[in-house]
Amino acid sequence: MTDAAPITVTIDPTLADRTTYEKQGVWLPAFAMGHIQAGKTVIDGKTFTDCVIEGPAVLYATENVYFDNCNLGITANGANLLLQTVGEKVTGVIAFSNTTFVRCRFVGIGFTGHPDFMKQIAENLQIIGGGEA
Repeated sequence: MTDAAPITVTIDPTLADRTTYEKQGVWLPAFAMGHIQAGKTVIDGKTFTDCVIEGPAVLYATENVYFDNCNLGITANGANLLLQTVGEKVTGVIAFSNTTFVRCRFVGIGFTGHPDFMKQIAENLQIIGGGEA
């Protein structure tokens, strides 16, 4: 038996250069990898309009991240979509800054960020449909 070579998935390198996305499905893990491969650890300066943002993933809002009339997910309790960090740094999340989501639908996404962001999201969650998650 021989050792297998490490596998690296290459994502479209132009993905990280775009700033606007409209009426698209965005698989967040691949989207994040495209940015990481371009040397960007934070997804910055994007606008998503009428998009479906799919996980599984945890979206970490750093600064100036806004949700305008979005469906953050289906759950019986909106607090289930929010994840609170324990340490001073967060590992394994997809960080966003200076980004706006307009009329987007999120599927399989958890949300975290600084306490002000978490409070704002918790206060503005609207439950559209029931669910177990």
